[in-house]
Amino acid sequence: MPRSNPSHVSYSSAASVSFRVHSLQQASITFQSYDDECPGEILALRTNLSRWPSALRVCTHFDEIEQVAISTAGGDSTQICSAVARARQITDRSLDRCSLQHERVWMRSVNERVLHDLIHAVSSDELSSTEDYLWTEGRHLMGPNAESLHDPKPDFAFGLAAVIEHKTGYNNTDCLDWDLMNLMKLSSSYRITFSPSQMQDIIYPAFVYEAKSDKNPIVWAENQVAVGAARALGLLDELAELSGKPYIPCIVAATSAGAQWQFHLAYRTGDSRIKFLLPMLDKPLWIRNHMERVMLLTVITRIKRWIMENFQHDVKERLTALRSDL
Repeated sequence: MPRSNPSHVSYSSAASVSFRVHSLQQASITFQSYDDECPGEILALRTNLSRWPSALRVCTHFDEIEQVAISTAGGDSTQICSAVARARQITDRSLDRCSLQHERVWMRSVNERVLHDLIHAVSSDELSSTEDYLWTEGRHLMGPNAESLHDPKPDFAFGLAAVIEHKTGYNNTDCLDWDLMNLMKLSSSYRITFSPSQMQDIIYPAFVYEAKSDKNPIVWAENQVAVGAARALGLLDELAELSGKPYIPCIVAATSAGAQWQFHLAYRTGDSRIKFLLPMLDKPLWIRNHMERVMLLTVITRIKRWIMENFQHDVKERLTALRSDL
């Protein structure tokens, strides 16, 4: 298991009260409030991922949620009903058993069930992932004021999947071809960093997740996920610059503390080196509440679709521009 540079701040220091104020802001990483101004495309993405029919907000039981969704949710009804079925599998008893237990207990008993859609996409080669693995690549993309930050070690991260030659449907012109990605990495013209992991087992992370148990405040997880999100944004910044196709790169930063979940959209705009984290939800979801449990799983499904469609399209467009110059 790779370890971070010993001169860097300890990974556990993200739990300190002053970490967000001093270390993160010094590294140009800023948390926004829900109502802060943001680019129109970021606001549109937040609305698309977190939309929720007002009629469902007063529902308290799975059967009621399903019935109301069918009658009022329109095109979202199938997606919500599917989330209800998965939410039933995360039982109230399993949440009770995890109470005041270690983070690992929450991860195996609850959190992996919440992330099922993303984990399944990895097993079917639709996405790539890392789990509890130190990201040592891409430090140079963090900026000079980030020297004191630890290398991130996300509990889970999900990114794009490379096409490998022996797989069914292989196309050697695909810009996510594994050999081509490595050629770009080694090219004297580019030396592109497409993975933050030394193992190169994840390509362009789009979703970074940090978990804590219910014994810790969620802000500890948020401080840690901010560093991983900034590293992932650095890779996308480099890709945009090398391809000559500027845009507003964005990823999802997810956090949990026991039964409490929150999401942020991490992005950077224009010439600003500041990396912003905008809350996706006006308040964290409490998954002991059946309605909020269903909403959480619905949001996860939408995030997966966004990664495989919009996020992948943006990355491929820029890799294609680079490929034409090889």
